Amino acid sequence: MNMKPKSLEAELFYRPDDMLDNSDISENVLNIFEVAGRHNEISVSDEQVDGSIQEVNAESEEDMLVYGCYIGECLALRKEVDLQKYPLSYLRNKVLDSLIALTELYDVRSSFLSNSELMF
Repeated sequence: MNMKPKSLEAELFYRPDDMLDNSDISENVLNIFEVAGRHNEISVSDEQVDGSIQEVNAESEEDMLVYGCYIGECLALRKEVDLQKYPLSYLRNKVLDSLIALTELYDVRSSFLSNSELMF
C-alpha cells in the first residue's frame, strides 16, 4: 500500500490469489486519511480519496515479499514502480545481496565493539 495523505491518493499492490476484502482495505485507508486530516485540521471524505489497485504477478508469499521489497525501494527513492522491468530472479538476488551486505556490516560492527571493549 502506498498512501499519500497530502494529495489523498492511495495505491494498493496485491496478489490476485490473496483473499482480499476490499471493503476492509478501503475502510482502513479512509481511517488513516481521516487521522491525517484531523492532525492537519482538515476534513476528509471518501469521495475525495483517489485510489488505484495494481496487481502483482506473484505466485507465492516469498515472491510477494520480493516484489514488496522492490516496491518499497522504488517508493523510498521516488522511482516509478514498474513490475515488468526486472525479472523476479534479479529482484530476489538483489534482496539477498542486501541481506548479505547487512549481515557483513553487522559482523564488522560486532567485531569492532568486541575489540574496543577489550581496550577499556
